[in-house]
Amino acid sequence: MPADVIGMDKDEAKTAVENASNNKIEVILEPRFSAKKDFGKIVASNYIFGAPFEASNEENDYKILQPIRLYYGVGADNTEDVVTTGSGSDYDFDPHADYASTSKSDRSLPYISAAGEWRVTGTYCKDGFLPGSGGCISLISKGQDGMKYGSGYPYLVRKGDESNGIWNDRVTLCTPTGDIGGCILHYKDGSIPDNETNMRNHLLAKQWGMFEMYRGYGWPVCDGTVYRGYGETEGCDHGQYVRTDDIPDGRQSGATYEMDDFYVYFPVGSKISKLEDSDYFSNKALAAANKAGKPDTDRPFFIMRDPKGYKTTSVEAYKNGEQTTNPFVPGIPMSGGYNPLVKMDVAPSADASSEDSAIANTSQSSKKFVAAGLYLPVYLASQGNGNAEGLANTMMTGMDNSAGNQAVGALGGWSAVNSWLSSHGYSGTSFNRDFGDVQASNAGYENYSTARDAARMLVAVDAVGGTGLMNTDIASEGVVIPSGMTVHAHRGMGIQNTWNYFAIVEVNGNKAAVSVVTQNQGQDRAAQLMSQVLASVDSTLCK
Repeated sequence: MPADVIGMDKDEAKTAVENASNNKIEVILEPRFSAKKDFGKIVASNYIFGAPFEASNEENDYKILQPIRLYYGVGADNTEDVVTTGSGSDYDFDPHADYASTSKSDRSLPYISAAGEWRVTGTYCKDGFLPGSGGCISLISKGQDGMKYGSGYPYLVRKGDESNGIWNDRVTLCTPTGDIGGCILHYKDGSIPDNETNMRNHLLAKQWGMFEMYRGYGWPVCDGTVYRGYGETEGCDHGQYVRTDDIPDGRQSGATYEMDDFYVYFPVGSKISKLEDSDYFSNKALAAANKAGKPDTDRPFFIMRDPKGYKTTSVEAYKNGEQTTNPFVPGIPMSGGYNPLVKMDVAPSADASSEDSAIANTSQSSKKFVAAGLYLPVYLASQGNGNAEGLANTMMTGMDNSAGNQAVGALGGWSAVNSWLSSHGYSGTSFNRDFGDVQASNAGYENYSTARDAARMLVAVDAVGGTGLMNTDIASEGVVIPSGMTVHAHRGMGIQNTWNYFAIVEVNGNKAAVSVVTQNQGQDRAAQLMSQVLASVDSTLCK
């Protein structure tokens, strides 16, 4: 499967793969959430890129076990297309339905991954953190390749949570009621209006683009086991997990609802303001988000509820033998018909998309600074450009202004670099003079960036293998590097009294991108700040 299909227009890619196989391979296009810049372009596939096809005994032919699925980028306007699946009836669903021929009114909502395990799986990192670090969360697909459960449909789990049992682990979009009826968003025959379905309390039903994902189905927990609380085989008697028909009076007791992993996923284009105005978040969460700044809405992201922010994280699931409503998920009300969901303690912001929000960004992360020493944009823009790439490598290795300016010329000038920055979402970065041109700076022509943009660029540099080119000895300038930490860094200084550090650091196999920028502070103070940040990052990565 050729990797160069990535980034290609979806229809062109489909035709190219079909032609390459002499039309012997079926190619199916399916949507997947992506960055705005990748809308309509191929972002993933199944078969996996680079994987060989299984050869048959027939010469010059191939045996394909399943069609090739090419996933193209979409945003919030296509949320239902991504997370719901076609159905032959209200209670029957196919995880690989033909989306092109299935209208929205004929889609029910199965488990999140049943519609295709590539839809939301992946590693999601806070700005400034790299995959494998403490600032990232991986959502992975299970239920295939020898790990099937029941029908074998894939399901979603958070990596590291796979050992607690099938019901405990699953991350879903809905609360099943014993059959798929609990997960149906639309009844195709209109027999049940949308505002009366079991999904009516979920954000997905509001069609604002975003949707909730939660672990354990919102079902009760008895003696550490998630169970459905109905039928003759599953019951709870004074906190003991037993058969229901073994409970003397048939009245369940001792089960609880436990606050567990809970996410709100925001595809690009989600109507965040509507959610913020809907009383979904606590006032404290909205105030913190406002202080931290807006999130990067050109990429999909999620926020995660932290149980540490709540006084109550466990409530009784049965009172006087009657099942109560779970206040921790937007599930099916047992009475009253309202959504009892507790308010979220975290709202969308520049640093609220996963754990350890104290590190990745500060409230100043979007403030522009003089971009002294920031060679990263030129290096990234030069990738794949034969005339510029060698010069960019020289620039990175020696922080060589002359080589950097020559690389810019080979790219077409600073206007070309600025266009590249804009197209790749670095909205806070712009260049208006050559590297090292003090005279132009004094005349008012300046290069600017933000700490947030710089951290994202560092992540991108590491992804293309450029980390080893950054070897400035910042320890010789007074920066204290924690024991066992590997640091690859650049330093900028001088113009307009700036002193900046840009680094990719690694501890115990975990990585983080660090951007510390200052103005009018001097070398000693900048080194002190960088030392403090590295100590904090070291503490996080060592957890």
